[in-house]
Amino acid sequence: MARTKKTAAEAHEAEKKELELRKLRAETWRAELLLEKTVTERTAEQADAAANHIYTFWNEVNEETVKECVGELSLWHRQSARCPITIVLNSPGGEVIHGLALYDFLMSLRRKRHHITILCLGEAASMGGVLLQAGNTRVMGRNAFLMIHEVAYDTYGKSANHRDELALVKKMESKLLRILAHRSEFNVREMRSRWERKDWWLDAKEALSLGFIDKIE
Repeated sequence: MARTKKTAAEAHEAEKKELELRKLRAETWRAELLLEKTVTERTAEQADAAANHIYTFWNEVNEETVKECVGELSLWHRQSARCPITIVLNSPGGEVIHGLALYDFLMSLRRKRHHITILCLGEAASMGGVLLQAGNTRVMGRNAFLMIHEVAYDTYGKSANHRDELALVKKMESKLLRILAHRSEFNVREMRSRWERKDWWLDAKEALSLGFIDKIE
């Protein structure tokens, strides 16, 4: 009798474990289906954006983000010459040298007959504001902001290092000022007086009235 009771208990325990195993398999299967669905939807979104030549630059301006952007847009250029390209921009700014590299690259695409639309959502600050100027069409969201300021930098070492760095910064600022002034209501001298010693924040309406963008969405 004791053996029968033990066997029944073992059978009950085995059945319980089998049910738990089935439940775990079902949960795993549902998780795999959800993951597959998520990956499929994400891939479809990326494919749709690429097919319509929409690039999202939602980053600081640095070596990696610029390299990634240049690589993707170069691919689009090879695949579809003269296709219109839209860049959705939300950037706090970043490194001037890499930013100017991207600016020059976008201008080269314009010379190759690509129409570049840059749409700022959130902010186009510092170097981001300069990149906004690379678009044939410059657009800001109604609640977006543009920020312009002098080049910020740190220098260590001997006084000669400071002089060399300052000379480079002045050359950078000269280029940035010309870019910002080119289509705005200001000349280079006026731009310099506006950005000195402060962060100059503009909302979309102000940016439009001063010629830093072409329209508001």
